[in-house]
Parts: sequence; C-alpha cells; structure tokens
Amino acid sequence: MPRQFPMPISDHLENYKRYVEAVAPEYDGKYGAPLSEHEKRILVDAGRSTRGWIVDIGCGTGRHSRLLATLDRPLIYMDFSRSMIKRAKQKLSDSHKSWPVLADARHLPIGPESIGLVVCLGCTIGGIPSSEARQKVVLESGRVLSRGGLLLVDYRNRLSPDPPSSLKWLILNLFYWLRMPKRLMIRDDSRYKATHVGPEIGDLVVLDKDMGLEFYNHISTVREIETMLRNAGFVAKTFSSGRGFSRRFAWKPITLGRKTP
Repeated sequence: MPRQFPMPISDHLENYKRYVEAVAPEYDGKYGAPLSEHEKRILVDAGRSTRGWIVDIGCGTGRHSRLLATLDRPLIYMDFSRSMIKRAKQKLSDSHKSWPVLADARHLPIGPESIGLVVCLGCTIGGIPSSEARQKVVLESGRVLSRGGLLLVDYRNRLSPDPPSSLKWLILNLFYWLRMPKRLMIRDDSRYKATHVGPEIGDLVVLDKDMGLEFYNHISTVREIETMLRNAGFVAKTFSSGRGFSRRFAWKPITLGRKTP
C-alpha cells in the first residue's frame, strides 16, 4: 500500500521537474499519445472563438502548440523544463509567429489582459503540488487573459470508471472519500505504480517503473477543477474525454473557463 509522502510537499515541484527533464528525450515515442480528434476539435474551436495571443502553459514537447500554431495567431509556448522547450522548438521551427518561454506557470512573465486563449493541457495542472499552487496557476491565467478570454485545462479524474479496472478504482475512491485510512492507489500497470499518498485527497507520488524515478501527481475531479476556475472569476464548462462517458466520470476531461467581463 502507498505510504505517506517522503518529503515536504514544497519539494515535489523540483522533483517533478527532474522527472520531466529525464523523460523529455523519449517523451513523444513512449509517453506522448497523438491528440484525439475530440481534443483537436476543442482546441481549434477555442482558438477560432478568441482573438489575439495564445499561451500554451506546460507545452512539453509541443504536441498542442503545433496544432495551435496552425491557427496563424501569435503563440507563446511555455514550460519550466529546458529539455521540453528544446524539443518543442524543433516541432515549431517553421512557425514564424511562435516564441518559446522558460517560466513557472505560477508566475507568468506576461502583462495583464493581453492574451486571448490560455491552454494548460497534457495534465500539467496535476504536476503542481498543493491546491494553493494550482489555484495560483488559474489566477495567473485569469490575470493575463483579456475579458471574455478562454482557459482550457485537462486533468486525470479520480472518479473515472475508465479504464477497465473500474470496480477496484471506485471502491478505493469510496474509502478515500469517506476519510478511511489513506489507501488510494492508481492503477498498477506495466509503467506506473503509486508509492505514497499526500495530505490532500488525490495527492500521489508515482513510480515510473521504466525510468526508475518517482514524481508527484494530483488526481482531480471535475467539481474540484470547476470550483478552482469559478473562484478565479471564470464561468466553467466541462467536456468529456470523447469516449462515451459522462463528463463527471471521464478519465481525462477538459474544462473550459471563460473570463467574466
């Protein structure tokens, strides 16, 4: 069973950064699944319904940035990992309206109300330790967005019955929600295993068996993310993963926030 966190939660961001730097060279081939048609449609629709600059927070190797660049809008693609930025630059080398930025999502080096669309995809929000720090990312996104601008966030949903190990998954979550001893485990598979649980519901330290490295990950719920966005002044709406499940139980839902005037 997972144990309690092995270090203060404030140290987990640096630990996660080390993990991201390590997996960057082989991320696309081993970890980065192609965007689904559902994801592409949501991204393109969001781009077409906004104007001005686009910011991709936690761009990774540029999977989402590459699609956003086709909208022919000025684009900032941002990550805290130099290795990830390097690979994203390779994908966007032919884009003349795209600029890489090395930055922390909690402190965006961008002026207020200057952006039309912010995307925070690839489950970036789940790698940010503590609810306070995740709220800071949403608040910063709201600060840089113009009125009526959009924020897109995706995340892993701990209430999801997808994939198939759903009965065990839901039973363990039921115990967790009832404040029973903290024994929540994500699916053990050929790649990942939960080794520790943290102070907040959904906090995990996960072992990447292939890399032999551990990293922090927070597994959210739709209600949790929508509440964060509303607290930051957004009107929130959630889409399912496009795989036939209700949005409340989708494995990787996408929540759209529109900044209120």
